[in-house]
Amino acid sequence: REAGRDLPEGAMPPRALIVAEKPSIAKGITEMLAPGTPRREGKCRSCGIYEFETTIEGQPYAVGVTSVLGHLMIHEFESPYNKWHSCPPIQLFELPIEHKVDPDNESAMGIKRTLEIEARKAKLLIIATDNDREGESIGHEIIDVCLAVNPRLICKRMKFSAVTFRDIRGALDRLHIPDKRAADACEARSQLDLRIGASFTRFQTIRFQSLYSQRMLISYGPCQFPTLGFVVDRYRRRQRFIVEDFWKITVRHTLDESSTTFQWSRGRLFDEALTTAILHHCQANPAATVLSARGSSTSRRRPVGLMTTTLQQIASRKFHIAPADTLNIAERLYQKGFISYPRTETDMFEPTMDLAALVAEQAGNPQWGAFAAALLPPNGAPTPRNGTNSDQAHPPIHPTRAAAGLDFNEGRIYELVVRHFLACCSRDATGTQTKVTISIADEQTAASWTCIPMRAGPARLSRDTKRTPPSSPPRLCSTRARRCRRRC
Repeated sequence: REAGRDLPEGAMPPRALIVAEKPSIAKGITEMLAPGTPRREGKCRSCGIYEFETTIEGQPYAVGVTSVLGHLMIHEFESPYNKWHSCPPIQLFELPIEHKVDPDNESAMGIKRTLEIEARKAKLLIIATDNDREGESIGHEIIDVCLAVNPRLICKRMKFSAVTFRDIRGALDRLHIPDKRAADACEARSQLDLRIGASFTRFQTIRFQSLYSQRMLISYGPCQFPTLGFVVDRYRRRQRFIVEDFWKITVRHTLDESSTTFQWSRGRLFDEALTTAILHHCQANPAATVLSARGSSTSRRRPVGLMTTTLQQIASRKFHIAPADTLNIAERLYQKGFISYPRTETDMFEPTMDLAALVAEQAGNPQWGAFAAALLPPNGAPTPRNGTNSDQAHPPIHPTRAAAGLDFNEGRIYELVVRHFLACCSRDATGTQTKVTISIADEQTAASWTCIPMRAGPARLSRDTKRTPPSSPPRLCSTRARRCRRRC
């Protein structure tokens, strides 16, 4: 069925209701399509309504944009089986489950009333939740509420990965049919979580209370227990670990202002006296002889597209930001329209994506603008390295436009996303790897370094001078025995 037709002169356009997953996304959609539109209060104070006129799939519509607050409905066992002692825990695997709006949740009931009021006036319902299984599930909850009061409502789905004018406008011009199978998959998982968690939690709690006469709750979850197993395994490994002292010898050669550290071929010894004796022998015969110097070509590949887990790992390692905090910050950047949707398992870009336009957005940045500009014509074109993973829902995390007014951590996460994206769109770094082996008093040590005449990307040529190979067989500059602790 077509959602709209050309209107006679003076006729009022039909009404469309767009429902987003969060209030910030509803506001972002409005700002992209009709900046400055005032907000009207709904039955829930958190979820207002924005009204304006626009075109949808080429037809004019009077649009109302509102949102929910995540899932609108809950799963629970029908009465009286929602009581702890109403039945044996094993029966919970077969008893019926209700999927309904929680009557005790004031916000959920307010959102439900808002949707019912707006749905009665609408001809077209557009679901604007996140483009994943969870979003499809939330979307079908919205559809169920709206169809209950307006069975003639036409239900469509808009799919977008960034809150930008280009994405929102394109999503409204190419609407989709809601995916019932994805919603059913999410529904099945939710019911399994409830059945497994409730049955085992009731069983464990009732059992331990009868044994120890203590009123305590022992919860169980399908994800909770495997995670706890990882924690316990790591704890036991640390408890079993025996700390031992070990010693090793390193050689440092300094030339001008550059220095190179040579690593001992023996690695490390657990005998201090023997290590000290070898050290004194080397110090008594300090002449170093170069045994070999070999060079080979090497390259460092550019990264693949940025997935959620990769973003969290890098932020944790580089910035010491917890994974949950990283995802929260990325969500805020997405809601502000600065990056694409941050929950993705995709590391490959679709051939239809306009990567040059995304790179051009960064060309004016004082830090990385010159690098970004060098990736554009006439110097070349962005050629990303693609991975092998795709969730069939969202592209890799990437910047959507230049950002301003970010707080400290938002700025760091945004810079990480931008730099990773530009690196992904550049060329592999090529260079030469050199390994030099020397001998001092028959004790061999080796050092290796990489010279990169051209760094990744066409921005500029630059020499890597952090490490300089010795120009002649060196004299021993410093030989030290290092006492270390063996670590877990």
